[in-house]
Amino acid sequence: MTYTFIDVLISFILALIMLGIGMSIDAGDFRAVAKRPRAFFVGLAGQMILLPLFAFLLASFSGLDPSYQVGIVILSLCPGGNTSNYVSYLVKANTALSISLTSINGILTLFSIPLITNFALAYFMGDKVIFNLPFLPTVVQIILVTLLPASIGVWIRYTRQELSEKLEKPIRWITMVLLLVAFAILIFGNNPDNSLNLNLSDIKTMLPALLVLNIVGLSLGILSGRIAGLSRRNAVTLAIEIGLQNTTLAILIGGTLLGNSEMIKPALVYAGFSFWTTLAFAFWTRQRTPDWQ
Repeated sequence: MTYTFIDVLISFILALIMLGIGMSIDAGDFRAVAKRPRAFFVGLAGQMILLPLFAFLLASFSGLDPSYQVGIVILSLCPGGNTSNYVSYLVKANTALSISLTSINGILTLFSIPLITNFALAYFMGDKVIFNLPFLPTVVQIILVTLLPASIGVWIRYTRQELSEKLEKPIRWITMVLLLVAFAILIFGNNPDNSLNLNLSDIKTMLPALLVLNIVGLSLGILSGRIAGLSRRNAVTLAIEIGLQNTTLAILIGGTLLGNSEMIKPALVYAGFSFWTTLAFAFWTRQRTPDWQ
């Protein structure tokens, strides 16, 4: 996997977000996830099986260009990520559950992404591509951008609790601004020569299918969580995890690894709205839940 300056900068910004997340959680929360793993496994099934299956069906019946169809499938194969952790942090959902899912599915996607992407390429484009996601660089990225900064944040909370309490609220808003910067870089920064040529017509063409993907992802989280007997807070956490995708990884796969700028477009359009729709849904659900805990 080849990293550009922009890729490194985005990872750095997201690592700062994870630092703030780490300052907001208790280490005991992770032990609670391990003691009651039902929510974790329900969320993992939603991310790794249910959403990709739906995305494949959605792409098949969407009537979109084959490159966009493959791009939608790739997007569904990149679950969670730092953005979902951040939304869980903002709405005070189960952040420990969110980070746990991010960590494990980050490893599982090393195997699921190459297999299913190759199948999608053959099915939608009749094209067989040798696809290889380097194991070590991807694991290092997950550690540096997710686990390490979150662990440092937890350490600061327990060694400098007063400092952590002072910084938590400002970091919450500062990181929101930084996240907007990251989205701007994703949409505009990777293509300084405007070679991507994402225009209004492309957005209008893809937006209906991508909105459906987001809405169904949120719904899968809520429904599967409630069917499994989880609390509303945990069910909303799963909705956030399934409803938001790691668009950074999807862009790296479509652009850097496959070298197809058309496959990047669904991820860019999704990044432009999914954060806000998911955040609004999570806040709305929290306001309607008096026993949020």
